[in-house]
Amino acid sequence: MSCDVMSSLINNCENFMLHGPPEMAVSPQCCQGLLSLADIAGESILARKFICACIVSFIDDYGPNATTIARLPGLCRVSLGFPVDPNIDCRYIV
Repeated sequence: MSCDVMSSLINNCENFMLHGPPEMAVSPQCCQGLLSLADIAGESILARKFICACIVSFIDDYGPNATTIARLPGLCRVSLGFPVDPNIDCRYIV
């Protein structure tokens, strides 16, 4: 898997990541993509570390909206197995 593949899973979250609330709501398609990521994250520690690293890179890309991105799993009621935080060190994900 690459971050490009992961990016395609959450492509429907882009408007929310760019604009955030209250202008935008999280779409069902966005939450479905996060649910797919959660399924992959549940497969192994290595998968969670990889997904974490990709999310951190997305947070870097969407910098000013880092807190909006961090809220996505909670808004979709999805657990990725680690907290989404711009300061997370993905090496310590278990």
